Amino acid sequence: ELSGYFSPVVVQGARVSIAPITVVSGRVLGRLLDNLGAPVPNRVCLQLDHYPCALSSESGQFELDGVPPGDYILYVTPANRDAYSDFSPTSVHVGNGDVFLPDFVVRRLPSISGTIVTSYGDPVVGVSVSACDYSPGSIGGCRSGVTDSAGRYTIARLEAGTYQVVTYGDPAARVQGGQLNSVVVAPGTAVTGKNMLLLKWGTISGRLVNSSGDPVSGSVELCPAGSIFRCDWTRSDASGVFSIARVFDGSYDLRIVPEDGTNYFERRLPGLV
Repeated sequence: ELSGYFSPVVVQGARVSIAPITVVSGRVLGRLLDNLGAPVPNRVCLQLDHYPCALSSESGQFELDGVPPGDYILYVTPANRDAYSDFSPTSVHVGNGDVFLPDFVVRRLPSISGTIVTSYGDPVVGVSVSACDYSPGSIGGCRSGVTDSAGRYTIARLEAGTYQVVTYGDPAARVQGGQLNSVVVAPGTAVTGKNMLLLKWGTISGRLVNSSGDPVSGSVELCPAGSIFRCDWTRSDASGVFSIARVFDGSYDLRIVPEDGTNYFERRLPGLV
């Protein structure tokens, strides 16, 4: 298949004479680097209008062959858009020969990644994790990612800055949230190993009765063992039933005071809840 510019075709009666055809084409050659000076291999598609793409090699070099002469727009489209920024289209003139372009520099975008598990070592699946740069004059803003089936997350397309990484956990699975402060992200770097260990809570419930088996109404207070601070409390209902949720691993003192105030009961609950 021929491509290029052809001489005029002259029609004389039933005969057609064709002047000699000169087929001309050119090559477009260049190299693709990131802003840290490293080649971008097999990551970027370079396209001249409707002509086929070319992928850069391991050294970042690319070549488009057989391009007819003309003026074109060169498009750089990263295959991994989470890792690299977009590149502005560039005008290219192609003649009958090779066109050597200066190096194209694609900005590598920072990211933060890690793994989130519960205090029992189970992965926390499908929760949102956000990274926000609240430092004065920052341009990073907030971006987020979601944990996969192994609890892994990646927050991509960040700007350099100092971030707070936050997850609100999974209330449906009774998993508390958590955060990491002062995560420093340098230009073009992938910050890894930002892991979180999230506490998983349980529930303590029971029923209050007297020695005759009759239900007892009263207040129920749950405190960390040996402490009177950071306590949770509730009241038993008419049937004597009580329940205290969002209780984390640890040993607790359970204190019960009936409504009549005549008795006082305290029981230590050791071990894991």
